[in-house]
Amino acid sequence: MTAKYYAILTNQGAAKLAAATAQGTRLNITRMAVGDGNGALPSPNATQTSLVNQKRIGALNVLVVDSINNNQIIAEQIIPENEGGFWIREMGLYDDAGVLVAVANCPETYKPLLDEGSGRTQTIRMVLTISNTSAITLKVDATVALASRKYVDDQLSDHVKAPNPHSQYLQISQALKEIADSGPTAVAAAVKNLGLKEAANGVSVVGQSRNARMYISAVSASAIFTADELVVATVLGGKNYRLANINKTINLTSNGAGGMDTGTAPVSGFVALYAIYNPTTDTSALLSVNATSVVAPEVYGGTNMPAGYTASALVAVLPVVSSQFSICSVQGRSVVILPTTALSGSVAPNTAISQTMAAVPLNTVAVDLSVSIGLVNVDTTGVFVIGSSSNLLGSRRFSVGSSLTGGTVSQSSNTTVPVIANARTFYWQVSAANLTYNVGIQGYQI
Repeated sequence: MTAKYYAILTNQGAAKLAAATAQGTRLNITRMAVGDGNGALPSPNATQTSLVNQKRIGALNVLVVDSINNNQIIAEQIIPENEGGFWIREMGLYDDAGVLVAVANCPETYKPLLDEGSGRTQTIRMVLTISNTSAITLKVDATVALASRKYVDDQLSDHVKAPNPHSQYLQISQALKEIADSGPTAVAAAVKNLGLKEAANGVSVVGQSRNARMYISAVSASAIFTADELVVATVLGGKNYRLANINKTINLTSNGAGGMDTGTAPVSGFVALYAIYNPTTDTSALLSVNATSVVAPEVYGGTNMPAGYTASALVAVLPVVSSQFSICSVQGRSVVILPTTALSGSVAPNTAISQTMAAVPLNTVAVDLSVSIGLVNVDTTGVFVIGSSSNLLGSRRFSVGSSLTGGTVSQSSNTTVPVIANARTFYWQVSAANLTYNVGIQGYQI
């Protein structure tokens, strides 16, 4: 039985498709026209360059390869309800150059106009069989096309079935794996933006550090502090941040980040050194404070923190001379200084007396001492005792005896003595004999 309704390529369309196939280009079909055939059902003719009687032309809504037959393309156009008042008996497809490339007839149907008292949105479909569908650009202009109900349903179904229809959004099922897959930079940015940097770093104590070091080999206004890691905080018990690969310079002649918090460095005494951190810009710096007569807190407590810096940690309290750093070195919380005599003589008190240590800051919790003692009288023994309090709590004892009794007449030792309540004081006494003694300060811990 001969088909009554069918679609064919026009001669111009066939030529364009052949050229596109040979040249590896594409035939861009963009519009569909409908007509009434001048009142009669027309038979498609390959020689046609236009419809018999065109009534409407507009952009395509759908242009796809048939999912059942790969040699067929399906073209659809939706005519809105506010257009009509004509019969539809013929259809044509035009390319982007305005050439009629395919023509078809169809069962006649009347497209009413809303003003006539009845209206409907009507979908017109053409199925065209061709030898090479890959030579046709399957693209419609979404800015002018309307969508059929089936098209919308199909698109929504595909969208729901897709494993990740919105790649710009995170999926609950992935548990943030998308961020991890984007690399360490993306992970660091996400942790920072969520305020989770301290949580990611675990529970830490402000001032904790790994390989914190300074070495000031000559009296100087500037010095460099380095550390592999350092924990800073907004307040004690507050939000912590773990800083890595710190290498910062402090200059006592300047103010603000990298210098004194305010004013000038003391002529002699001590400066507290803080690492400070700006979480907004992820930048760190050093800040120094006059700590000659005060105990420097573990978190900067002054009113001159540079703008934007909200977290800090005490890293050192260092001696200064002529408003410059004295020769010293820092390892962790320990400071090594040039040896300084704290006590020297031969008086022999048999009760504990105190000795102030001006060479260490008020933040000192332990002092590193060198102790040298010797006998004044031969053939006797003696004991030198040094401790943290008047009852010689945590005392260190140093003994000497006569050479005639097999003992020694002098000795030198190094020891560390705790310092109680930031007093910069140790206690000492001599028992059993008169001794000569010399106590030197070699360093301190804060």
